[in-house]
Amino acid sequence: MNERQREPGNAILPAECSLMEETAAFEALFPCGRTVHDSFDGLRIALCTEGAMRIEVDGIGHELERGQLLCLTPSRRIRVESHTAELRLRMLSFSFDFLAGQPFLLRASVSEAMEQSPCIAPDRQAWRSLSELFDFLRMQLARDGFPSRREVVEALLFVLVAETSHLYADRPLRRRGARCEQIADGFFALLHRNFRQQHSPKFYAAELCITEKYLIRAISRATEHTPGYWIANFRLREANVLLRSTDLSVTEIAELLGFGSPSLFARFFRRMTGSAPLSVRRTGRKGE
Repeated sequence: MNERQREPGNAILPAECSLMEETAAFEALFPCGRTVHDSFDGLRIALCTEGAMRIEVDGIGHELERGQLLCLTPSRRIRVESHTAELRLRMLSFSFDFLAGQPFLLRASVSEAMEQSPCIAPDRQAWRSLSELFDFLRMQLARDGFPSRREVVEALLFVLVAETSHLYADRPLRRRGARCEQIADGFFALLHRNFRQQHSPKFYAAELCITEKYLIRAISRATEHTPGYWIANFRLREANVLLRSTDLSVTEIAELLGFGSPSLFARFFRRMTGSAPLSVRRTGRKGE
């Protein structure tokens, strides 16, 4: 029996996965008329079941109405401008770490489509499917004594992400006009392909034919984080996936991610998470 199975009720922390259905809870998170930098490192998916809301995401206004879907990726600036008195939202939030043991990853093109079009209107069949998944997730999240609760919730989230990704998969992407946004687009496209072996902002600046200083300024303006932050973030996410879903040794993972030695990888991982790589592997495995 592993450590996760010994947890009472296979506990799921609110920071890992939570479903809020009270408008007051949403307003506490995003007060009307106030800009909030959402630092949650995961995905928020909300269904608008009643009423309407005007919301700004990174300064761009959107109308969310009954029957529509709202998807919020990390590090967005959220401002609720107004909403009707009868507004009702069902908002599911889950961290990327919570799904690190699943083989499914949110593709870069889908993530970018979510950023450009956070509010979309699913067809009737897709809406029914999403609503039923929300109902089942609510039921499973409430099953404190069920020993396989975490595994069931992970599986349901896998399906939910797949369903939501399908809605965004064919949406056309628009090129954003601001120079810093264009640089950010190029930087992240390069980062997805090269983060395992290329860890210096100089490499990405050279590939984009700009200076390192200009890259740092552009990425910081577009995302409120430096290129170094994103490079480390991508390596850490990949490390979590490899530790929880493969049998690769720590030495092999360190080599794959471009660390000079397992000890350098271990120091990086501990600095970023506060835990040793092997402790994550022990808690992430099922059925051991």
